[in-house]
Amino acid sequence: MTDTFTRRSLPAVSATCLALALAACGGSEPAPSTRTMRHSAASTTTASTTVVAERYADTVHHLYVAYFGRPAETGGMVWWDRQLVLTQAPAEPGALLARYRSSAQVRTIVDAFANSAESHHLYPGTSAQYIEGVYRNLFNRSPDEAGLAWWRKALDGGAITRSEAALLILLGAQNDDVLCVRNKIAVAHAFYRILNERAHYVLSYTGERNTELVRRMMAKVDARTDLAAFEAVIRATIEEMSGNPAY
Repeated sequence: MTDTFTRRSLPAVSATCLALALAACGGSEPAPSTRTMRHSAASTTTASTTVVAERYADTVHHLYVAYFGRPAETGGMVWWDRQLVLTQAPAEPGALLARYRSSAQVRTIVDAFANSAESHHLYPGTSAQYIEGVYRNLFNRSPDEAGLAWWRKALDGGAITRSEAALLILLGAQNDDVLCVRNKIAVAHAFYRILNERAHYVLSYTGERNTELVRRMMAKVDARTDLAAFEAVIRATIEEMSGNPAY
């Protein structure tokens, strides 16, 4: 984000997402961890995955990119799609976030991502370090001083929570950052499509080594990425992940 975003666009984000309800509703039972989800749906067929996850695929990838810095794995996609269907959540990421304060069920889903061990590993430390990590993950850059100051004040002052922050920053992107985020989401969709071409690809997308390998692939995506050409990088990453390097 730039100074322009801080001065002009952030009030718009506040109007649509932050000013809905300042008093949060009561909580509910937390969802199982994403690590559990990854294994619970390991036997799901790729054909049924494509059908079941169709409605919420974009929202799930937004959540994974925002909080984990990578595309969804097959088991996670199926699980979270199901949870979103059960909550009758909005299918658009911005509308989902707008329901965060008013819906305990939506809040449980977003909090499950933000409070996971994987997200805490990606975004550790103080508020300033958290914001730095989110910017690096989403935009491949550090925040400008004005943006850092605004988000840090919002977090430390309690105007927003860390659960909201990563998705708010993603959805509030401006200028080249918008293109960077769009390309990362497009790559996430392409990765997921290719992943589900073969069962051994699906089963290989687990463990710290392989999730970090995919995260490094996502870090290569920026505003200038040629998406058609990048498919070769996606395929090479999946082949390496599955134990069959393509180079």
